[in-house]
Amino acid sequence: MMFYFFMQVRRLLMEYKKVLSIIGGVLSVIVIVLVGRGMMASSTKEKVMVTNAVNTTRVEETTVMMSQNCYVDVKGEVLRPGVYEFSCESRIQEVIKKAGGFTEEADETKINLAQKITDQMQIIVPNVQSKQEGGVTEENSGKGSSTNTNVSNSKQGTVNINTATLEELQTIKGIGKKKAEAILQYRKEHGAFRTKEDLLQVKGIGKKALEAIESQVTFQ
Repeated sequence: MMFYFFMQVRRLLMEYKKVLSIIGGVLSVIVIVLVGRGMMASSTKEKVMVTNAVNTTRVEETTVMMSQNCYVDVKGEVLRPGVYEFSCESRIQEVIKKAGGFTEEADETKINLAQKITDQMQIIVPNVQSKQEGGVTEENSGKGSSTNTNVSNSKQGTVNINTATLEELQTIKGIGKKKAEAILQYRKEHGAFRTKEDLLQVKGIGKKALEAIESQVTFQ
């Protein structure tokens, strides 16, 4: 009897070990699958993070390029002269509109409204009654270049103080290079000279100097 009991117990233990072995094998497979999925998920996550980082960099670069602005100085016959900030893709037409538009005395034919703006560009809108050419000057090169060349209109040997170039201003007796540069600088900042007294505002030109040159210059 006892022998039979022990045999039954031994058989149960052997079956129990088999069950445990099977369960252990199943658990091992589950662990391997879970670890594999975790590694794949981690790898995918790293790839997504790298991709997002690249895309973010590209977006930032695009934003910087799109946000680049230019400053334009508008003078002369506009309702609100001044310095305005625009996208560098803007046209002169937008600048004139922002400056309040042309005055009734503006000579619109001297301005190319379709031209693109550049940084440090200066736009001078001339008066329709004057002979000043006006136009656009680009300063972003550091040396300056004019898209509409100002022409010095001479009358009986006089020099138009509002349109003369640096070289032409130096042909005036009593005006050297420094005074000529000062005249151009004043014209750039304040627009055209209206009367001879305006020349007294130029650095280096006093009453005596004005008396010496007034017969050599014209303002229209």
